[in-house]
Amino acid sequence: MAEMSGILGAVLFWSISMPMNYSEMIGQEMRAQTGRIEVANRNALVRPFEHPPFDEDGRIIFPHHLPKDPPNGLVTLHIARPGFTPDFLHDGLYLVSAAWREAARLTEDEARYFDVDASTSLPEVQAKDYKVLWPIAMRDWIDLERAGIREYPAGSGLRSAERPFFRTDIEVDVDIFYTPHFGDPFVTEALAARLTAAGLSVEFRDRTWGGYTGDLMDLPPGTMPPLRGN
Repeated sequence: MAEMSGILGAVLFWSISMPMNYSEMIGQEMRAQTGRIEVANRNALVRPFEHPPFDEDGRIIFPHHLPKDPPNGLVTLHIARPGFTPDFLHDGLYLVSAAWREAARLTEDEARYFDVDASTSLPEVQAKDYKVLWPIAMRDWIDLERAGIREYPAGSGLRSAERPFFRTDIEVDVDIFYTPHFGDPFVTEALAARLTAAGLSVEFRDRTWGGYTGDLMDLPPGTMPPLRGN
């Protein structure tokens, strides 16, 4: 059973993210419009949809519409900024290094990997052997009463959740998964521990500490959510 943590005794699953220094690098490159960090054709793996996609009950559907046989190498990665070699890169898609994949030890029931064309990137980037990480497990483990359901957009009748509180009666059978109402995958403490022990450049945050719109928000003054990472 999942560990009880976070706030109000929430079942804790971690949200995976890049370390802040790498996120700042992306911000610098975007503001300067240097073109030194680019992920091309990232939307080619998914069919066009109104964002975010919903099911008939108004819940956000993830993962995205996974094509049956996506061509490897369709996504191209161009990184020409020295020192930008995170083991986990989130830029519309999730890109992970060979070291990340080796430490994660995910099964085919949890995720798939797609090849990336990084031939125009720096040698240090090519050495990371990035692949697209595509989690495929879906688990409806959200505690709807505690999560704080809201309409999205207002008045539409479509629902999303404010905080990722999970039920306490679940039997965890995957280490990475999507859940309705939230757009990013969650990982177990076991997976976070493996990746952290491997010394990889990746961080994990407890999203139950704030409203969830892709960023942390509504934090109590002077506090920060629990963080795992190197």
